[in-house]
Amino acid sequence: MKTKNLMKLSLAVTFMAFTLPNAQAQLLKKIGDRVVNTAENKVINKAGSTTSKGMDEIESEVTGKNKKKKKAKETPKKEVDKPISYSNYDFISGKSMIFSYNMAGEKDSDIPEKMLLDAGNISVQTHGGIKVLHIPANETVYMRPSLKNKKYLPKEFTIEFDVLSIAGGNSDLSEINLYLRGKDDQTGSTGNATAPLVIKFNGISGDQNAANYEFMVYNQAESKWIGTSKRNFPTEAVNPSGNIWRHVAISVKDNVGKLYIDNHRIGVLNQIIPEEAAMIDFEIITQDSPILLKNFKIATH
Repeated sequence: MKTKNLMKLSLAVTFMAFTLPNAQAQLLKKIGDRVVNTAENKVINKAGSTTSKGMDEIESEVTGKNKKKKKAKETPKKEVDKPISYSNYDFISGKSMIFSYNMAGEKDSDIPEKMLLDAGNISVQTHGGIKVLHIPANETVYMRPSLKNKKYLPKEFTIEFDVLSIAGGNSDLSEINLYLRGKDDQTGSTGNATAPLVIKFNGISGDQNAANYEFMVYNQAESKWIGTSKRNFPTEAVNPSGNIWRHVAISVKDNVGKLYIDNHRIGVLNQIIPEEAAMIDFEIITQDSPILLKNFKIATH
């Protein structure tokens, strides 16, 4: 290949020698001799812009100095599958507070000031330096927020509270039931088992061997339940540990209700009749271990 390039160089030099003036032709001959003898050296002084350019191009072809390097063939990047997020936590707390209760300033063993107790045994206690409502083992309690207006739930509202069961896993046999009743409904142990909106937790740990939740409305006209009945917690929402606080949140907007546990949305309803739910009635049943509750909030957007 190098010999072929030298032949091309000799032909080019001969051609240029015939076409250029005598002085430049002689110089060109010297350049040609020099390139042939030392192909790896740089061409000597330029002899006119045309000659210089032509010689540089020929020399480059001989020496291979300016050959473009072939780019290495790029291996196409393998598209890495990103894990799909199934997170659907879209809860937003209401900004305008209707009811808030953290038991600050209340004494241990006192009956809670802002909860009306319809039946059962409940007291304020200190747990981990924080005031909580303590429901002892083997107890059934009925209670509701102490508000004068029996129709305090508006068309849009949120409910939040934290709950802890001392037991964990399939040993957690507690029941936490919320009946969102009409303004003229009976409350407590005399209250009807049906209501405009009902939320139930059978074991707040969510252990799939022993626990489930319900999120339903009762259609009075058709005498039937609508919604989720006795369904296991989603796997990601299960927390079998004992002594772990869990956050419960409920959102109602027009006919749509959503139920959350910690950072997971676990239930949805879209057949709620707006403004039928007027107030909240708690039923809490413990078995072999106590239940603790704190941070009650009811708000509207």
